[in-house]
Amino acid sequence: MAAQQIYGVVLKQKTGYRAGLCDAHDQLETYQTKEAALLGVRQSLLDRSLDPNFVLDLTNAEPEEVAAYLK
Repeated sequence: MAAQQIYGVVLKQKTGYRAGLCDAHDQLETYQTKEAALLGVRQSLLDRSLDPNFVLDLTNAEPEEVAAYLK
């Protein structure tokens, strides 16, 4: 995946938040707060020399929208 197409993703779950990069849906990390998830995914983007503001926030998405994203 080209670097310009890689972005961070934050999802809400019953017990907390999941966050990671779009090119690794199966490697999302768990966080207790939305703030921690956003900071974690932004750091992951910085670690790969990518724009840390390029984050897709799906915390208010409907369950079917999240399921479609994770396909």
